[in-house]
Amino acid sequence: MLCLELNDQLTGLLGRTWRRQGHYWRIIDLLPEAGLLVLESADGLPAIQLDQFGRASHRANELRQIPLFDARGGLSNDLQALLGDLGLPAEDFSTAAPRVIAPAEPPRERDPG
Repeated sequence: MLCLELNDQLTGLLGRTWRRQGHYWRIIDLLPEAGLLVLESADGLPAIQLDQFGRASHRANELRQIPLFDARGGLSNDLQALLGDLGLPAEDFSTAAPRVIAPAEPPRERDPG
């Protein structure tokens, strides 16, 4: 489950573009229910996509999905690398659930006995 603080932090990254391994990428979507960050290639000319018969059909940007969490519930290695590329320390991104202050118990009635 994505805590609200982490959701807000990752939402703030939407639209950011950076260069990794010779290609430009843009963060285009956050899918909190699926635990994914969606990236789109921002290179100049999109790749040619093939139809179901293997024929050239159209051009479309490549999409990649980055998992937010690893099996232990911490930030995934891919997300940590992405944050590093953006110059953002992964430690600044909270994976812990926010603290919730329990409401005070109502005062108990005294036994008149």
